[in-house]
Amino acid sequence: MTTLGIGFNNWGVIWGFFGHPERCIGAFGAPFKEDLVFPPVVHLYSKTILVQIASLLKGFDRLATSIVAEPKVCNQPLFKESGGTMCFVTPNDANPFFLTEAGGETCVSDIHVSVCLYVLTAIFIFIAYVLKKTDRRARVAVGRRPHLD
Repeated sequence: MTTLGIGFNNWGVIWGFFGHPERCIGAFGAPFKEDLVFPPVVHLYSKTILVQIASLLKGFDRLATSIVAEPKVCNQPLFKESGGTMCFVTPNDANPFFLTEAGGETCVSDIHVSVCLYVLTAIFIFIAYVLKKTDRRARVAVGRRPHLD
């Protein structure tokens, strides 16, 4: 159930990224206030992840328009309206700065929950790694025990 909840949470953020921030659920049902932990986490998340994904998608769109001789795979109205410079609607709807715009507060709340869970997961993985190393060193220190066959 937790996995489905986190997936639903992240899916709302993805929709927000593509122009529909109303799809964000707002973790725990409340939008995040701008004056709390907002700036550092949102700025880091926006610059390291969202801006990079938007530029990658727009680069893919430019590549598709340069490769496609006949724009049958492209969105015809968009292709004609842009003069042949845009092919797909989705990459051009990507807005990496939607978190700081109106309606993005609920998505910020969702991102905070996701980032906290990712950090908690990384901590547990690190603790498991350290405990496993400690256990292996303790076994080596005791030495091998002969089989009792």
